[in-house]
Amino acid sequence: MAWVDGNEEGQDLTGLGAERDPAPETDGRAAQSPSDLPSWEPAVPTRGPAAPPAFDGVGDPLADALAHERQIDRVSCSVAAQRIVIESLTGVDIPESQLLAEAARGGYWIPGQGTPVERVGDVLDLHGIRTTRGFGGNLALCWEALARGDRVLVDVDPSELTFPLRDAVTGAPLEQPTVATHTVVLSGLDPNPDGSMSVLISDPGRVDGAVVKVDVADFENAWADTYRHWVIAHNPNTWAGAR
Repeated sequence: MAWVDGNEEGQDLTGLGAERDPAPETDGRAAQSPSDLPSWEPAVPTRGPAAPPAFDGVGDPLADALAHERQIDRVSCSVAAQRIVIESLTGVDIPESQLLAEAARGGYWIPGQGTPVERVGDVLDLHGIRTTRGFGGNLALCWEALARGDRVLVDVDPSELTFPLRDAVTGAPLEQPTVATHTVVLSGLDPNPDGSMSVLISDPGRVDGAVVKVDVADFENAWADTYRHWVIAHNPNTWAGAR
């Protein structure tokens, strides 16, 4: 079974990008808490700064940033990311502890292990936010969702996202061993004057993760290691099926 928040076997997951064989419905992996938190100290959620950089793209990074809180458990990033989306879309601030209790009762968050990847989005569904989910995502899919006012969750390799390495000659992102995966909110896509793209994320694994600007090449590299898993949370105010 695939997990978000925990790689229970500690296996090397390097090289499982979308450009390789397509992922099955479950692929034996989990999205974990980020590797930039080697010493986890469970604490009251702390909201970080919520001032996004100058932005002229699609999405609502300010709303996501204002809803951001750091996850309260080492393996709760998926639930914490869904909490951000609930508040961002509805204005309702539900404590992560309540969502974790609900998810544990429903069997889609396991203490010490995390969230099965196929259950990412169940917390949103429980709270009345419709979701669409899949593997093999791309930026065009994310752009369309954000332009509609929806929210997007993605699972990534946290090392490649937070501590990217580049080839000294080509400048291309380097593959790193994937020992955990991590759920973040893809808050915005922002075209740059030179024609490149920046990705804005809200990262529940970081106190300062309310809005983080990531180079698109590093984002794509980190996303590829989860078969580009994505969840679209449909805005209740604009979702066509609600009318």
